[in-house]
Amino acid sequence: NFSSSLEKLMIGQGFRIIEKQGMLTKVLPNKLLVGCDEDQLRGLFYLGLELPIEYSSIIYFLAEKI
Repeated sequence: NFSSSLEKLMIGQGFRIIEKQGMLTKVLPNKLLVGCDEDQLRGLFYLGLELPIEYSSIIYFLAEKI
């Protein structure tokens, strides 16, 4: 999957991964997300924090160069 490929690439370039996290679960196409209110979008964001990273459409890595 994308997150493990990115993690391997970062480690190969001399980074140590400190943290990785999914941030948004995208269950609808963009066309339908436009109609969501702020609470619904916030819920999808928090769901992304709870679910495994593979379900997230936005991920981040906190890393340091070693």
